[in-house]
This record gives sequence, C-alpha cells and structure tokens, in this order.
Amino acid sequence: MSRNIITALDVGTSTVQTVVAEKKKGENSLRILGMGISPSAGVRRGVVVDLGETTASIRASLEEARRSSGQPIKSVWLAIGGSHISVASSRGVVAVSSADGEISHEDVRRAIAAAETFITKNPNKEVLHLIPRDFKVDNEPGIKDPVGMHGVRLEVDALIIECATSFLKNLFKCVESAGARIEDYVFAPLAAAEVVLTKRQKELGVVLLDLGGGTSSFIVFEEGVPIHAGVLPLGGGHITNDIAIGFRTHVDVAERIKVAYGSCLPTEHHKREVVRLAEFIEGEQTSYSRRELAEIVEARLRDIFELLHKYL
Repeated sequence: MSRNIITALDVGTSTVQTVVAEKKKGENSLRILGMGISPSAGVRRGVVVDLGETTASIRASLEEARRSSGQPIKSVWLAIGGSHISVASSRGVVAVSSADGEISHEDVRRAIAAAETFITKNPNKEVLHLIPRDFKVDNEPGIKDPVGMHGVRLEVDALIIECATSFLKNLFKCVESAGARIEDYVFAPLAAAEVVLTKRQKELGVVLLDLGGGTSSFIVFEEGVPIHAGVLPLGGGHITNDIAIGFRTHVDVAERIKVAYGSCLPTEHHKREVVRLAEFIEGEQTSYSRRELAEIVEARLRDIFELLHKYL
C-alpha cells in the first residue's frame, strides 16, 4: 500500500526550508517525518537573483529533508512570497442558468471565471489565487455560499493574488534543477493561516503577519474568508543590519546576537544586563547593554507594524 507523502518547500531570503509529512487515512492532521533547513543564497527580498546559488541552496535543503525523513523527494508543494506579490479585487456577474432559478456549482464557477476575465491582462503577472470574498444574489449581499439558493442574477466579489511571471519561472527552474517536480504552489501566508488560525479567529477578524528575512507577508480574514493580503518590504534581516550598525560588528555576528538575546521589550531588561561580544568573537572585549539591543529591535519592529497599519 502506497504512503501519502507530502513535501513542502519554502525558498526564503535567509533560509530554504523543506518539510516532509505523511497523511494517514482517517486522520485530519499530518505527521511530520523530517525537515531540512539550509542557508539561502541567491535570493533577495524573496526574489531569485542568482539561479545557480538558489538551486544549490534548494538542493541542500531537500537532501537534508530526505536524510531526516528517510523518504525520497520527487515532488514538492511550493510556498510563494516576496516583494513581487500584488493584490487586486475583481467582480463577476452571471445570469443563473437553470429555469427554476436554483443556483448550481456551475453558476458559481461561471461567476468566478467572469471575475477573472475582468482582471487587466498583464503578460508579466501570474494569478496565484482567485478567492471569492462575497456573493450577491439579486443584489442581496453577504452570502458566503449561494449554491441551492434561488435567484436570477449572481455576482461575486473576489480577491486576486498575483505574482511576477518571471519570478515564478525562475523559481520553478531552480526547484526542477535541484531534482524535484512542482506539485502545486500557494501564497505562503494563506498556507500558514491554515496551520495557525482557528475558524473562530477567521470569523471574528484577524491579521496574520509572517515575518521573513527580507520581507514580511500578511493576510487578513473577516467572516471566515481572506479579504486582503500583501507584502511589506521589511523583515528580520533589517533588524540584523540595525544591530550590526549599533554594535559596530559584522552582520553574521549580529544575526547570532539577535537569535541568542533578541527582545523587543527594553523595560524587561536591567541596565546592568550585558551582551559580551567575546561570546561570539574570540578575543573581543566589548560589551553592550541588553536594553540597548532590545531598543534597536523594538524600533525596527515598530517600523514594520506601522507600515502594516498603513497598508490596512
């Protein structure tokens, strides 16, 4: 009996991460079999800038996941993110096809297809997702599932998530060169929302913010459906750069300091608490206040949240 093995791949600015999981019959959750994490090279702000380096990073991550899971990796689900993502809205209107006015799945499909035809065609853009946000039946709004209802006119309001065609082709080329076939792809925060958000949170209204290395992606849910999404041009790498400048040290050292001692709450640290650079650089005698470190992190995170607030 063949096993249902699923592999997910996320090519980020700072790391390439692969997760191998198994879906067992009768179980709702996946069982993690193994994972692989490798430093990312050739990617800037979520966009491939060097095919060779990116391919090597992906290959290293896939190989580590293969060793830890004990499973061959032939195909992957690919997470898509980066500064090239754009979001738009579209509406589609169709006449209900049945003589008695009962709305069918085919009517819904035609309405969604009509919404896609109203998108301005751009050969440089690829539609990742077309997500119905709301339906209207005979101008009555607020309908989430119109199938089975009666009416004459069906209208859909849809959220369109697009990405740069060139980015997608370059990323596909890197993954395939690393030895894996692409099963399908998904906007990364949409996939993350399935894992970390509850149905209740999505109904009440919630924002999921995914802080990456070069960018931060977000998606907004209300009444159970995604109503907005986007990508901010700031991420964890900007925090690392700020620490490197503030502590007058190398970026690699700043990243290790951030991981070991990073905090965004300065008041939680006493002025006498220090970070000794000797822990990271042999022979270095300089020390810095942990409160100062937290102030640097807090300032950049404040920038990210203020930018998110502006987007919303």
